[in-house]
Amino acid sequence: MSKAAREMAILTLALLAALLIVVSDEPSYGLLLGSWALMGWFWFRNKQQKVTVDASDLDPKDVKAYRQQHRGATISDAVNALGKPKP
Repeated sequence: MSKAAREMAILTLALLAALLIVVSDEPSYGLLLGSWALMGWFWFRNKQQKVTVDASDLDPKDVKAYRQQHRGATISDAVNALGKPKP
């Protein structure tokens, strides 16, 4: 699932939760749906990625080419794929 699709699903859950809380006589379903949206937001947020290789001699053009060939890859993904293992 892409980042945009995850964000859209979480936003949809949050909006449905708000609608259920306002419209229904029993707001517990809306609160449950809202808590799921909140948990999804915390679970799928961007996590800091680490570079685990030596990237001192890496060319930025190579990183750009890697990212164009592998759609959705981050800069950290490209550096980890193209860099030399640390001694």
